[in-house]
Amino acid sequence: MYSTIAQGPGTLAVRGIIALLFGVIALMLPGSAFWALVIAFGAYALADGVSALITALKRRNRDGRGWLAIEGIAGIAPVQVGDLVTPSTVLTNVSQVDPMKVTFPITEREYLRYADRIREHQEKGRARNEPDLELILADASTYPHPGRFYVANRQVDQQTGTILMQALFPNPDAILRPGLYAKVRAATETFHGALVVPQRAVQETQGVYQVAVVGSDDKVTLRTVKAGEQVDGLWVIDKGLEPGERVVTQGLQKVKDGIPVSPKPDTSTAAPPAAPAVRG
Repeated sequence: MYSTIAQGPGTLAVRGIIALLFGVIALMLPGSAFWALVIAFGAYALADGVSALITALKRRNRDGRGWLAIEGIAGIAPVQVGDLVTPSTVLTNVSQVDPMKVTFPITEREYLRYADRIREHQEKGRARNEPDLELILADASTYPHPGRFYVANRQVDQQTGTILMQALFPNPDAILRPGLYAKVRAATETFHGALVVPQRAVQETQGVYQVAVVGSDDKVTLRTVKAGEQVDGLWVIDKGLEPGERVVTQGLQKVKDGIPVSPKPDTSTAAPPAAPAVRG
């Protein structure tokens, strides 16, 4: 892209016009030896002016370029070589893509949870402990460059109950393009020593969460728990379970309180993450 021109066809055109005017004035003066010299100089100036104008026109037609003040990606031009254009003709659209702005919604509840941190970011800038953002693309791959939170919208959408956020992601290779679909992920909180169970082990009924706990006598006890965040196929249990207790992960709809079972380890269940559980 181009931003400035040191000297272009416009400069030559102005010089040609000035020389042309002096030449015409010299040719209109009465004849004499002195004025003959002036006329001769005027003829030279006239020739120089015409030559400069012709050069300017040729150079302007040869260049045929648009000069932009920003760098970005240009779209496919709706006009082609030879089309008639005017000052109001749109030649193409240019998008500034580095950094790329990514817009995503969060719920009212999530906004209220982080409202103080959002306000602090807008007043003081990015904090040291502010998490990086990850971008999950449509093919489920993770974009290699982490992003950062940029700004929150001014109002909540009453129809969806969400508020829009914007993040900035470096885009040096122009891989990200306007209109792409992606998911934004961030580790906003860290839980040390969190107790987690598979998501299918938790049953929800009208906002009440229950798990089927297998006791030492191999009998089932339905227990109400306080469920927290969901992390990578696991559910954080904030209250109601103790470490080491066994829970039913398959056939939860068939079990009843007090029935005996023959428990077996669930080999299909992924092991809990070694790292602390994070809220995203």
